[in-house]
Amino acid sequence: MKSLKALTEHLRSLQLINDDAFDSWVEEGKLEYSGADITVGEHPAILLFRLPYVAVFSWESWHGSAYELFAAVIQWLVAHDYDFDQLMKALIGKKA
Repeated sequence: MKSLKALTEHLRSLQLINDDAFDSWVEEGKLEYSGADITVGEHPAILLFRLPYVAVFSWESWHGSAYELFAAVIQWLVAHDYDFDQLMKALIGKKA
């Protein structure tokens, strides 16, 4: 959930949205056992659990451009080394 907090702070810092009319939270969080071998720094480790979730961003009275908001989110994702292709596949694969 560090990503949710960081992205929320990024969006707030751009001042595109009034703080009083903006909120974010987690839905559908599910703790899943992993057991994957990983490396932390130079040290081997085991990732015990993952917590996939849906991040929800909500705002009222948005009068700006949806493109501008989308660009701000993509800017943050790219800067934080998210796999954009994988993200788009996940979004396209979701059914409304």
